[in-house]
This record gives sequence, structure tokens and C-alpha cells, in this order.
Amino acid sequence: MRTAIFSTLLIAAACTSTNQLSQNVAHIPQPEITIIGRTDMTNVPTVASGIEAHFEFRIVNQADVPITLRRIDLDTLGGGGINVEAKNRQFNIVIQPHAVGSADFMTTAFINDPNNFSGRSPVQIRAVALFDSPAGSLQKVVQQQVRPEGSD
Repeated sequence: MRTAIFSTLLIAAACTSTNQLSQNVAHIPQPEITIIGRTDMTNVPTVASGIEAHFEFRIVNQADVPITLRRIDLDTLGGGGINVEAKNRQFNIVIQPHAVGSADFMTTAFINDPNNFSGRSPVQIRAVALFDSPAGSLQKVVQQQVRPEGSD
């Protein structure tokens, strides 16, 4: 009796974990993402303090179906004079097929060494963007250098 109950529970657990792992992954072209720095981080205080950093994610939907941006996880890869606080943000931005959308992302930037800060080295950003679509879900990983003086 115990063996039958244990077997039933084991099979039920296996089915549950299989359903969670086999999420509907979209087989559509990946979106193209460009990260643009909107904050001038070259004129920062020479003391160790954080400043507000504004990034824009410009997203080009390459697919024939609309995609919805659900979340962005942002972090720096290090190696530069500026470090960005790792954060994640929730979104609900629909981007139509073959159209461009954008998402604003605010976080905090810190100068690694205020006494030796030249202010000109790019910030190494790594972001993971999560999307939903009628064809399923997808994620796009972006690693990009972002200019510290901001862009237009």
C-alpha cells in the first residue's frame, strides 16, 4: 500500500516538474536590443556616492507576431570606472511586428575609485530581457558597452 502511494506521489511530482520545465518557448526571431545611456556620468562628485543612472532599451521586434516585454534584469560586467547597481524591472510593453519600442530603466551608478576617476571609460552592461508572445516566451541576453557621457 505504501509503495503504491509513494509511486503515485513520485509520478505526480515528475509530471508537475516536467510541466514547469517545458514552458512554451517561442521559435521566432530574437528581438534586436540596443542600450542607450541617458545620464551624463562624466560630471559626478569626486566622493564615493551614487548617482541616478537612466538607460533606454530600444527594442526592434524582428518577428511576425507582437511581443510583450515583461522584465529586464540589468547588471554591470565590471572592469570600468563606473559600476551600476544590479536591478530588475517589470514591464508590460507591447511591440508590434517589425516595429520599434523602448523601455526606460532607472538604477544607481557608483564610481569605483573617486580619487582616480577619469570618467571616459564605457560602462559594461549585461541585461536579460524576458518577452511573451502568442508563439510562447523568449529571452534575449545583451552585453554592450554604454558611453558614460550619455547619448541622444
